[in-house]
Amino acid sequence: MIRLLRFYFAGLARFMPGTSAGLLARLFTTPGRHGLQSTAGKRLLESAERGSINSISGNVTFYRWRNRGPRVLVLHGWSDQAANLGELIDVLLAAGYDVTAPDLPAHGDSAGNTAHMKQWLVAIRMLSAGVPKWHAVLGHSLGGFAAAASTREDLPHYGTPVKAGKLVLIAPPDRSSTMLRMVAGHLQAPERIIERTASLLSEWIDADFNSFSTAENVANFDGKALVIHDRDDNRVPFAHFEAIREAAPEQDFIATASLGHRRILDNARVQASIVEFLDEAIQVRGARPDAARQLAM
Repeated sequence: MIRLLRFYFAGLARFMPGTSAGLLARLFTTPGRHGLQSTAGKRLLESAERGSINSISGNVTFYRWRNRGPRVLVLHGWSDQAANLGELIDVLLAAGYDVTAPDLPAHGDSAGNTAHMKQWLVAIRMLSAGVPKWHAVLGHSLGGFAAAASTREDLPHYGTPVKAGKLVLIAPPDRSSTMLRMVAGHLQAPERIIERTASLLSEWIDADFNSFSTAENVANFDGKALVIHDRDDNRVPFAHFEAIREAAPEQDFIATASLGHRRILDNARVQASIVEFLDEAIQVRGARPDAARQLAM
């Protein structure tokens, strides 16, 4: 299938730019479906309160584990689901936090086969409507991208911006335009089709597709943020981490090595660093050393 798509985009796409942009946009917004990957996740689902909201994409399922501590929101990444963050959620529960985690649109038990950022952000904002301020919002990969974007003040048609004291972003991509170019590059789509696809996606999400930037959102965030990324991540290159750090050097940054994009979630040192960050009293941001902390594995 990949070879056929590459043949199409490399050779035939220029003769049908509108159709080709539509195809690339559809591919970009279609996640893979993955089952539960851990026994911890299966066990956690059984212990959670299960609820749902009716968002613009249809039914969105969420899970809550009530606990004695502050409320935190945990967001999974693309082609993933809440239960696959089971080990991290377990650690948060052991630390006393009250955890909510949705299956975002077109993922897990939520409705849909395709999803774009407006659908994700509207769902996150609807889910947050009953929470005046989360102690923290945590997100992995595209979930981290969405966590930062959910705090944007310039998208009122998406609902009320999420309020949070802290953000924890694990392996987040920086720009939506970069993500599209990564997919398009894999398929060998020409520049003209990429630009047309970005315009089409802007229509779908009712906002400038190229305006979404984790670096800018973290720089504008009025609380504390922790960004964690692995130097050997082959899904979201480390350059994304460096762009975010350059834009918001006053925030906290941790660089790891040899964990990649997924195993970073289940690493005990990473988990301990997250809990330590969450446990710190929320303080006014102050200047931090420009260099990211190196977390020895």
